[in-house]
Amino acid sequence: MDQRKRLFFVLTSLAGAMTSTASLLAWMAPTLPAATQKDATNMLGIARSLVTEDVPVQENQWQRIDIVPEPAAQSSGVVLASSRDNGAYHFFIDDRGSLSRASSWRGQTPAGIDPEAVRVRLAHSPANEPISARQSRALGALLRALDERVSPMGESLPVRLDPVFAPLKLTTAARLSANPMLSRLSG
Repeated sequence: MDQRKRLFFVLTSLAGAMTSTASLLAWMAPTLPAATQKDATNMLGIARSLVTEDVPVQENQWQRIDIVPEPAAQSSGVVLASSRDNGAYHFFIDDRGSLSRASSWRGQTPAGIDPEAVRVRLAHSPANEPISARQSRALGALLRALDERVSPMGESLPVRLDPVFAPLKLTTAARLSANPMLSRLSG
């Protein structure tokens, strides 16, 4: 009889420990959808302020958005401080997904080859790894903010990707991170 009591005690203890562990793990698990939604909302607010704050955007000046690569080793502060690169883009998204704006956007001057394109530099890994979910959210927020302020009659501006991004499968990364704004990217 003592052996049955011991077996019952061990099994009860095991069941209790497993239940407690499962409860603890469920309590400690991050709530990704809520955090992602909050991060996306914050990112959209940042993008809107970068696009509109202290910037007199002219009607029908911008006809498309070009996304061009930038080596991931540089941070936004380094790129903004660099005078030779400062006029080559309007917005920059670094490898951490932080957004920044260049003086060419503040002055509404063309950057790069195409004078009608808003130029966005996106940091990427030289190993052709996909962009991070945070970069995807930042890019989607920036596209939405630009559409709200720049596009004629609320239409979405066409987006062109640099061929460097083709092996990165940027649109696949957009779908995986549930970013509908990136579904309209074209090479």
